[in-house]
Amino acid sequence: MAKPLIFGLIGHPVSQSLSPRLHQAAFAYTGLSGEYKLFDIPPSELAKRIADLIGTGVIGFNITIPHKQALYNMVNSRSQEADRVGAINAVKVLNDGYLEGHNTDYDGLKLALAQDHPLDFAGKCALLLGAGGAALAAAAAVYNLGFAKLRVLARDPERQRAFIDFVRERQNNLAKAKHLTVIEPDQQKYWNEPALVINATSIGLTEEPQPEWMTELTGQLPPECFCFDMVYRKNGTLPTFARLAQEHGLESQAGLDMLIHQARLSFQYWTGVPVPFEVMKKAVL
Repeated sequence: MAKPLIFGLIGHPVSQSLSPRLHQAAFAYTGLSGEYKLFDIPPSELAKRIADLIGTGVIGFNITIPHKQALYNMVNSRSQEADRVGAINAVKVLNDGYLEGHNTDYDGLKLALAQDHPLDFAGKCALLLGAGGAALAAAAAVYNLGFAKLRVLARDPERQRAFIDFVRERQNNLAKAKHLTVIEPDQQKYWNEPALVINATSIGLTEEPQPEWMTELTGQLPPECFCFDMVYRKNGTLPTFARLAQEHGLESQAGLDMLIHQARLSFQYWTGVPVPFEVMKKAVL
């Protein structure tokens, strides 16, 4: 009998994750024997705990907040998709503990937008909330959606500046992105122009009070703006940004479909076996 496959998710926190249900559905569909575990690892313990996980037989794992950029620099090699983004959310453990990093958030976001909101964004402006690993995947996706401008809004001005510089450097190395101008917001004067806003922050993961600036932002966005929240809620309720957008009459979408697409792509990356979107979607409805 083949040895059961062990996959998992590392992050801090991870208790809200639906990933175990998605991957158990994939195991059942494919007939493979395996388990998907959750590993809550604070940043201070990351390197040691990764080594421990490899020793327990984990052969593939996803990465969520706040480790996507840290793992990017820890793995032994990276896929083209990971280098395109500058962050990873999936790792394959090869022989002798060799770690290969990959990114499925990038394609997961593109697939979710194309599936649920197939609009023409050519020549328009996108606003990105956040400056972490998830935001890097969103910025890379914007390159391929035809936007003329990308603005970035982050709570930490220094981190925002570093993020914008990093994206500009990436842009200069991507022929398809020559048309894109990356511009940081100047307070509120740009809030009435985006055709798409993507929330790539952790706001909404927990029941923390909604930030005043996010309430003000959703109240000033143009009526045709589409709001995509990369956060999802395990209980099915709308996360903060998606809910605020709807309260202001804007069309919005939470991150569940993106989660499912990136999970499908991660499972295929580890096993070589594709799983239909509908199979995983049924597991969380």
